Order: sequence, then C-alpha cells, then structure tokens
Amino acid sequence: MILDQHINSGLLPHTPFHFVSLDAQAIDNMEASHRKLSAAVLLLISMAAEMGLTQAKECLFQSAKFRGPCYAWSVGICNDKCLDEDKANTGGKCHGWELKCMCIKPC
Repeated sequence: MILDQHINSGLLPHTPFHFVSLDAQAIDNMEASHRKLSAAVLLLISMAAEMGLTQAKECLFQSAKFRGPCYAWSVGICNDKCLDEDKANTGGKCHGWELKCMCIKPC
C-alpha cells in the first residue's frame, strides 16, 4: 500500500515487479527444498572426492624408443612407442618444456 503511494507520487519508478507476501507453508516448502538441494550438492561433492582418491596415480618416465622432440602432432607416435616398450604402460604423452615423450605407468 505504502509502496503504491510512492510509485504514484513519482518517488519510485514504476516497475512490473510486485512484492508478494509468502505464507508460512510456502516458506517451509522453500526451506525444505533448500535443504534437499544442499544435501544433493554435498553428496555429489563427496562422491567426486571419493572417486579422486580411488584413482591410481600415474608415474611418468622418459621413453627409450621415442627419438627427438615430442610435439603436439607427434603425441600419437609417443603413445604407440610407450605401449610397445612395456605392457605395463598405459600410454604416453608429450611433457614438459623439454618436449620429451613420457610413458605413463600406474604407480
């Protein structure tokens, strides 16, 4: 009511938004939804953290078969050389500012 008087008097600009009063039931529903959303977010965070802890660490060592600098376009060759070197290797990647082909093995 007072807000309408201020709008009509020109003290406040007219906006299409109106203040809505919520009853206790609506507030309780919003609080319950907020609690459920918070619980879901916490569950997702804990699941992501647990998955990160269960993954094996990667150990890197320089390839003995790959020769020369390892550029982005030669990463496939690096990967193949590492897989051929040792059956325990899971792949290879170009690594570091020295552009070396590094083989990946689970630690």
